[in-house]
Amino acid sequence: MTYRCRPDGLRRAVRNLVENAVRYGGEAQVFIRHTAATIDIVVEDRGPGIPDLMKEKVFTPFFRLEASRNRDTGGIGLGLSIARAAARQHGGDISFLTGDGGMQAVLSLPRDGRVETLAVPKGRDWKSLRGSIGLRAPNLAEKPTKPRTQH
Repeated sequence: MTYRCRPDGLRRAVRNLVENAVRYGGEAQVFIRHTAATIDIVVEDRGPGIPDLMKEKVFTPFFRLEASRNRDTGGIGLGLSIARAAARQHGGDISFLTGDGGMQAVLSLPRDGRVETLAVPKGRDWKSLRGSIGLRAPNLAEKPTKPRTQH
């Protein structure tokens, strides 16, 4: 299947979900599910899942359900935060479904493959955009300054 996306971002999001499934659920099974509106990348494990009250909290940077920071569990609590950011860049999101036999992390993406970008019409003056994208266009009329040197 072909999907218009930022492949590095999606690859990292899926990798983070798979690593968590293996770390906390012992294994990961990954499959794609098509719905009328979305394409879902589902990462399934046999772990205990995430308590309902914590399903949003786990996306907070540096938050970990497992409080110890030993080498067996590793991580510093950024994986799910990064994964959700990548999903949302693509117009999607991540959700969790917990069942009797484990948990599913579902990365849902819109079927049409939308990616958030700043649209710039042809012939647009970049100086007029600089405030909206956080760039400062250089004033070419200014004289260049010499770099300082320390003695």
